[in-house]
Amino acid sequence: MEGSSSHLRIGVDIGGTFTDLVVFDDVTGDFAVGKTLTTPRDPSLAVETLVLETLERERISPSDVQQLIHGTTLVTNAIIERTGSRTALFATEGFRDSIEIRRENRYELYDLMLEMPQPLVPRYLRFGIPQRTLADGTTLRELDAAFVEQLSSELAANGIEAIAIAFLNSFANPSAEQEARIIVQRVAPGMRVSLSSEVVPEIREY
Repeated sequence: MEGSSSHLRIGVDIGGTFTDLVVFDDVTGDFAVGKTLTTPRDPSLAVETLVLETLERERISPSDVQQLIHGTTLVTNAIIERTGSRTALFATEGFRDSIEIRRENRYELYDLMLEMPQPLVPRYLRFGIPQRTLADGTTLRELDAAFVEQLSSELAANGIEAIAIAFLNSFANPSAEQEARIIVQRVAPGMRVSLSSEVVPEIREY
C-alpha cells in the first residue's frame, strides 16, 4: 500500500484475546491487515501499537489516514462471563426490583420451566434511593442527598467499584441522577458512575 493517498480508513476490532486491524484504500481497493495480543488492563495500548506497526510496515504516513473506527467484544464478554467491576444499582425507592421483574417478554414463550438470566447486579447491591420524578419531569420528592452520601461511602469502603444510577422517569428530567453522581464522586472519587439518562434515556421502568 506504499504511496497511497489520503483515502485510507482503518478498522480495529478489540477482542478478548487478539486485536485485529485492517487498513483499506477507498480508491484502489487495496488493504493490509495486522494482529496483536489485546492488552486487557488498557485495550488502547494494543490499538496504538498495532496501528503504528502496521502503518510503518506498509510505509503509510499517519496523515494519509482519513478515518479510524473500532468495535469491541470486551463489554459483551464481561456481561456473559460476569467478570466486570463490582457494581451497585441506585434506583428510585420502591423500584429496585424492576430489573429482576422485567417485562412479560420471554424468548421461549411456551417453556414453563424457563429460567431467566440472573440480573447483573444482585439484590443485596440494589438500593432504593428516596427521590421521585414524575412522568412529566416534575419533582415529587427531592433527592435525599444525605442518604446517597452515606450509602456511597459505605459501598466504597466495601470494595464496590461502580454504581449504576437509574431513577424512574429520568429520561424526562435527569437532574436527580446528575445530583446523585456529583455526590458519589465527591464521597468516592475513584468510583465509576453511569446514569440511565445518558446511557439509555427512554420511557418505561425496565
